[in-house]
Amino acid sequence: MISNYNESNEEKPFIVFFFSGQGGIHSKLAIELYEKEPVFKKWMDDIDNILKVRYYGYSMLEKLKTIKEDDRESLYDQHLAHSILFILQISLFKLYEHYDVTPDLVYGLSLGEIATSYCSGMVDLETACYILYSRATAINKTFTEYDRTLVSVDISEENFNSKYSERFPQIEIACKIHAQTITLGGKITDLNQLLEIFDNDNISYKRLPIASSFHTSSMESIKEEILNLSFKYSPPIIPQISTVTCKSFEINNQPFNSLYLYNNIREPCLLEESTNNIYLLYLKNISDLNNLNNNNNNNNNNNNNNNNNNNNNNNDNNNNKNNYDKLTNQKSNQSKRPIIIIEISAQYSLIYFIEKTICELSIKYSDKNNNIFLSTLYRDKDGDLKTFKNVISNIKEVYKN
Repeated sequence: MISNYNESNEEKPFIVFFFSGQGGIHSKLAIELYEKEPVFKKWMDDIDNILKVRYYGYSMLEKLKTIKEDDRESLYDQHLAHSILFILQISLFKLYEHYDVTPDLVYGLSLGEIATSYCSGMVDLETACYILYSRATAINKTFTEYDRTLVSVDISEENFNSKYSERFPQIEIACKIHAQTITLGGKITDLNQLLEIFDNDNISYKRLPIASSFHTSSMESIKEEILNLSFKYSPPIIPQISTVTCKSFEINNQPFNSLYLYNNIREPCLLEESTNNIYLLYLKNISDLNNLNNNNNNNNNNNNNNNNNNNNNNNDNNNNKNNYDKLTNQKSNQSKRPIIIIEISAQYSLIYFIEKTICELSIKYSDKNNNIFLSTLYRDKDGDLKTFKNVISNIKEVYKN
């Protein structure tokens, strides 16, 4: 548990699993692991069978195999996208467990929070499958005209709000990835106009292969459907941090209910800030994040993604940063344990930004530990099996040292 990790195993690495959101799915996904790792295959098949028997009447794994490499539209189907990532992430978690690699803490982004909630012990597998199916059913209804998308932009939130948001109030921040990288969501026509300006201003960006604008006001049409869901949850066995509120489900009694599930779809993903908080827990072993997170939670509950609220958000974030600085400047014994963050994803995705965030904090707070950042799968690199084995080898090497 976080609250006492520094009391024992002081020299062992502090392991964090990060479960990414959707993206990177393809017809040959994890095929080597499926063929060569029996534990992985068993969990892939078992979860696929639950979804088949209870909800779909067909195998999602078999359906994935029929999709051609250039058929992006088929992957827009949220039942397929949700199911495959969910099946993959839990199966990878169980495979790591088989190799005696278990996390001290977990967190997930967007869709990735569903698998995370099962792996942390907050919900059982049947409940997680119910949430997954219900979430996919609702989100599919937002894919009407295929006229919306998301774009990752190398710009700070403050810079975007001060220079561009007033001219494009209909474009919203969907994800705060890093201090200098955000994801914007909106209609493609509006985004195209903004991207032309970014080109002129030499601002880099990347269009994401998604035909909707998750984590924006376009998700409000499914609010009632999500709020009407009913399921039970328990405190996590493995500590879990929310990327919606940046709170600990364990320490802060953060509920995991239908309202949270709606906010998971509607509100911006706060990857940078949740990563900051995880680093704070790792570095200082602080057991109470209430002061750190209260401003951020109020910010999320009241976020309407307009310019006035964005200004309020900046004030809240500044207050949150002040709290963070105050806490981290307290004198205490620095942990001797290196931190290892492992991305549980269909491909190398957001681990680059997580590493960047933590490396910047390491410099700021003179953390000289040899922290390690790994992604489980790389598409078109070495092969799934070799990549996974390399991750295991890296972790074992840390234990030896």
